[in-house]
Amino acid sequence: MINNRNGFTYAANIFILALAFILFSQVEDNGTQFRILSETAIGAGLFASVIYLAFINENKLTAVALEREKAFNKLVQQHEEGESDAEELESVEGKNWDDWLRTSEFYVFGAVYMCARIAMNVAAVFIPLYVATVTAKPTAEGDESAETNFQVATVPLVAYTSSLLWSLFG
Repeated sequence: MINNRNGFTYAANIFILALAFILFSQVEDNGTQFRILSETAIGAGLFASVIYLAFINENKLTAVALEREKAFNKLVQQHEEGESDAEELESVEGKNWDDWLRTSEFYVFGAVYMCARIAMNVAAVFIPLYVATVTAKPTAEGDESAETNFQVATVPLVAYTSSLLWSLFG
């Protein structure tokens, strides 16, 4: 499930950056570029939210996850003890929320995930700012017609695409 979430996060970022690349190279007005980009992102987000609400039944998924965890625990226990009493195996239940808080691995995975997300977010923010600063063209004072350089979208697009390909084939 986490792999799917990360894959769709990459796909969404690549989609928006590819659209930005096209807009920055084809549309001259900065306001129009921003409006099209933001309306597309909001529209895609609303569409994805409606699809999620319409087709994903979280209660059913939770029940299936608990059932599978119980079956897994049953198999692990059978493996460790040999064939055990069926009544004893039925008593194995899934973890509650407070059980997770007592598990040290929960905090390790949480810290690693948090650091990875921070790195992704920092890169997502600072790469376009860096590119915009490096490729900035001098403009006359009061000149509002400075065009957006398409490199602002190119560098993050290449970074996301490369990291996606690396994670798939590396």
